[in-house]
Amino acid sequence: MNLDNFESLVDAQIVSRGKKYHKDGNVLYVEESRDNLWVAEVDGTETYNVEITLENREITDHFCDCPYDGEVCKHTVAVLYELRT
Repeated sequence: MNLDNFESLVDAQIVSRGKKYHKDGNVLYVEESRDNLWVAEVDGTETYNVEITLENREITDHFCDCPYDGEVCKHTVAVLYELRT
């Protein structure tokens, strides 16, 4: 999965919600904390912490501390859109 094709590999409803979070400005900040590791905060029901590891636009790992039990949550998708821009 990479920044250019993640939408095709994530549930369409999650992509739609994440895209709206990004568009509405719910991504409070994103910064590279060390090489290839991006940390972010996303405003939702609470403020959630998201971590994404990128290597040459490939998403090698991701984490969000929200309670969603699926593979990729809307908060992670919102941050991926932010990183793409």
